[in-house]
Amino acid sequence: MSLKILNKTFQISLFLLVLLSTKQVFSAAMALPEQEEEDSELREENYCLLFPGSFNPPHKGHLKNLQDQIQLFSYSINMFGVKTQAQVTSIKIIMQTEEEKNMGRHGVPYQLAKEIWEQYFSLLAETIDAELVLRDSCADPHSVASNPSFVNSLEADNIRIIVGGDRRSYSDKFSRNPRKRRRINKDIDYSVIDRDENQPSSTAFINGLLALKQNPSSSQLRETCQGFLPEALSTERKNNIINSLLALNSLK
Repeated sequence: MSLKILNKTFQISLFLLVLLSTKQVFSAAMALPEQEEEDSELREENYCLLFPGSFNPPHKGHLKNLQDQIQLFSYSINMFGVKTQAQVTSIKIIMQTEEEKNMGRHGVPYQLAKEIWEQYFSLLAETIDAELVLRDSCADPHSVASNPSFVNSLEADNIRIIVGGDRRSYSDKFSRNPRKRRRINKDIDYSVIDRDENQPSSTAFINGLLALKQNPSSSQLRETCQGFLPEALSTERKNNIINSLLALNSLK
């Protein structure tokens, strides 16, 4: 009888020993990722987004394109002992100041488009340095965005140029121009964004403004125009933008 008790005691002790060892191994395994992260080499990648265009006028679709790209290029990856932490640190909106060209489409002067963009900038993270790059030459803003001297002057090493699907030709021409790429000492590429049918357009926004101009007392038309502006803007700020656009005699 005592032999059976001794044998049972031995089995329980062995079980407890295995259980304790398993717990220690599991605890060590759980602590391993944290230890690896502490020992990882940190590599930071800062991105600059270039967004050329006429923005005639800027609407919430333009801002959403920026916000989507900011999210795309903001990430943290830990692989093979190297932790890569990427973030968008700067944004350059490239516009043209030559009135004849910049007002040719819908009649919105660059000064007003600039003021609207500056209100949009307040909706971005404070860590992002956003500014407008104004060019008074006859150069297309999309050509300025890939100009070697301009790109090389930027602080960030990683440059992404945002263009709509209707401007895909700029991306294609750049990829087929190795000589131009060699003159740029940055990691530069294009992000081509195809607009879906539900995304707002400057033309639809202008049509709404023209309708409101014909019937200024229509609350429904004003609400429609407000829908082209970022939701995060207050109603007062939306109305201020709309009223500034309605005051333009050049609107078309």
